[in-house]
Amino acid sequence: MQAVETTPAPVPTLGDRITAFGGRVEARATQVRPGRMLLLALAMVLFAPGWLVGIVWVALRWALAAVAEGFVTATGQPERGPAGRGEA
Repeated sequence: MQAVETTPAPVPTLGDRITAFGGRVEARATQVRPGRMLLLALAMVLFAPGWLVGIVWVALRWALAAVAEGFVTATGQPERGPAGRGEA
């Protein structure tokens, strides 16, 4: 068997990589649809505040439950039932 000589693949230069990146960005930019981008922006405007309100709501409920539990533990008062009439 004879040894097969292979030459290594040329290493792309920084300029080649930047040019290739620019070509990929240009190809993607031509595929942008304005209507879809508008809907995405609208969805983000509605989604972000809803997500933040949800996080704040959960954190507030947790904090209030922790305060109530701490108060009951500190004062030794019996825990109230769901109706708030002293039923456990």
